[in-house]
Amino acid sequence: MFRSGQQIQQGFREWTARWRDRPDFLVIGVMKSSTSSLHAHLADTRGTAPSRVEEIHYFDRDEYAKGDTWYRSHFGLRIFRRGRRVFESTPGY
Repeated sequence: MFRSGQQIQQGFREWTARWRDRPDFLVIGVMKSSTSSLHAHLADTRGTAPSRVEEIHYFDRDEYAKGDTWYRSHFGLRIFRRGRRVFESTPGY
């Protein structure tokens, strides 16, 4: 079976999920309420570390069924955190 580069990356991220952080806070909003702007601003702020994907939708879609390993695969490795606050942004939570 041939796996794409994205599938290989996701597999690695899930394999290393136990060493990845969960978010310290969530940016929650409704569609068209500037959550993307706030996410971009926070991502550029010292002391914060955003999720790899801006809108994970873990709690409001069927993604929750994929489990904690899948969710944690969207965040950076703990060893590189360096005191930054980890966050994710999703409208609709």
